[in-house]
Amino acid sequence: MAAAAGGDEPLPEVPAATEIADLARMVGNEQLAAIYAMESDLTRRLGEWKAQGEMIAERKPTFDLVSRLAGHARGLTGADEALSQLEAVCRGRSLLAPINPVSAIRATLTGVLRAEVQSVYAMHAEAHRAGIASLETSDVWPRLPALEGDRILAQVGLNAPVAPMVGDDSALLRELDARSLAARGARKVMPSRDEWPRRFRWRRKSSSPRCGPSRPSARRCATMLT
Repeated sequence: MAAAAGGDEPLPEVPAATEIADLARMVGNEQLAAIYAMESDLTRRLGEWKAQGEMIAERKPTFDLVSRLAGHARGLTGADEALSQLEAVCRGRSLLAPINPVSAIRATLTGVLRAEVQSVYAMHAEAHRAGIASLETSDVWPRLPALEGDRILAQVGLNAPVAPMVGDDSALLRELDARSLAARGARKVMPSRDEWPRRFRWRRKSSSPRCGPSRPSARRCATMLT
């Protein structure tokens, strides 16, 4: 029980239990007499160790989640103080403080990370929307079948971004573990509105048959230059 009442940072050190080890080595009346003499102290200590073990089981998973979130939050505006507080909890082995020290840290980091993930998504979504609007002004793009247009966009990495699932903290962490903020920021950059037409240089091949007016083939009528 003593072993479950402490551990590595941010937990308190494992309580010393040398007296109990000494009792275990005794036998017979000597052991009974020693237990009787220490009964009150043993009862108190066992109760404390049990309570600490239960608190560790409750708080350690949250601390582990927050530690993983902290790895994604380094360098973000608004995260520095929370990261310093988390480090202080580790150094001070204070996870079992009367008031859970990780709760406020968790709220800060998840708020910062959730806002950042959603901001990056919104940026890509708006760039994609503006780019599609620009392509719609071309002569060829509006006449392509929808599936063909989607295939072309996907081929050059300019398909519509997928909205992140960040409704709860565990989902937020799964999103970040699957693709970090750095990777999201480095996602194939959406061209500006004026750049989209230049990413798709449409030209009709002179040797190819003329395309029909309503459903041109991208393979025949367009050459994508990226």
